[in-house]
Amino acid sequence: MTLRTSVGALIGAVGLSLLAGPPAPASSVPPTPSTPSTPSIPSTAVPSAAAPVAVAVVPPPLGEAPSSPRPAPTAARAPRPPAVLRLALTTANVRGAPSHEMAQPRVQADLDLAARRGGALLLQEIWPVRYKRAVRRTFADRHVGLVRRSSNPVVVDRRWRVLERGRVTTTRTVPGTTPPRSLTWLVLAGDTASGPVRFVLMNTHFVAGAWNGRRDADVPLRQRLWDRHYRLMRRYVTDFNARGLTVVGGGDFNRRRSDGLLPFTDRQRWLFDDVGVDKLFVAPAPRGARVRVVARATTQANSDHDFRTAWLRIAPAERSR
Repeated sequence: MTLRTSVGALIGAVGLSLLAGPPAPASSVPPTPSTPSTPSIPSTAVPSAAAPVAVAVVPPPLGEAPSSPRPAPTAARAPRPPAVLRLALTTANVRGAPSHEMAQPRVQADLDLAARRGGALLLQEIWPVRYKRAVRRTFADRHVGLVRRSSNPVVVDRRWRVLERGRVTTTRTVPGTTPPRSLTWLVLAGDTASGPVRFVLMNTHFVAGAWNGRRDADVPLRQRLWDRHYRLMRRYVTDFNARGLTVVGGGDFNRRRSDGLLPFTDRQRWLFDDVGVDKLFVAPAPRGARVRVVARATTQANSDHDFRTAWLRIAPAERSR
């Protein structure tokens, strides 16, 4: 197509639009009203089952592994306390008086023997420093009471709580007659299903040579010292009973019951027959812990004293009705 032909076609189209006249006016008839439509309720878009839904996965921080939901931790139940508490009590004189000390291997063997007998030990004649060191080393996993300032320490396993500890000198050194003597004790506590238990664990070592039939010149002095020791110990036992504390005790009494050894209180009972001078006893308080003996044993040691053990069951005081 040439330029002349295009211009002519354009002029012809303009002329035809002029011949057609102006556009028709808008109709004056109002439109028919339409029924109002119900307003649309917005709805949550639900993705089509056919179309997969993209989920953004946020990776864990560097160095952390993805974690899954964990259940809330539950508190572990504490074990129920026993109905009664058991105590194996041993009195052990580990021969260590001046001029009567044993060789260290024999001392250690006796301490090991005592340790195997039970959880509570009443030791006597722990005078030499090497004996004291051996006691601390052998019973490092237990309470060792009053070993530094006394020759008769009290040892007990750590399931017991130590509420008090005490020591009193009963006899001072008398050259040629006796080394110093003392009374030692621990106030212990434990828990049972029916309530707490408290009692006293007491240890002692009386003056020797007062009631063994010897006729030495200083026997009257030894007897006076022995009697004073006994009166002082009786006062402590009765005072603890007045506080509602049963006393479980023992030691080397250096006197037999057949030689006039008397109980400290009317309620006290000896745990062994009248054999030897090594004793165990229970002096119950009227409202104190109840103690029952279930077994007894005597064991020969390197020392010149046998070790005596009593297995006890200890329960809280009966509740008043």
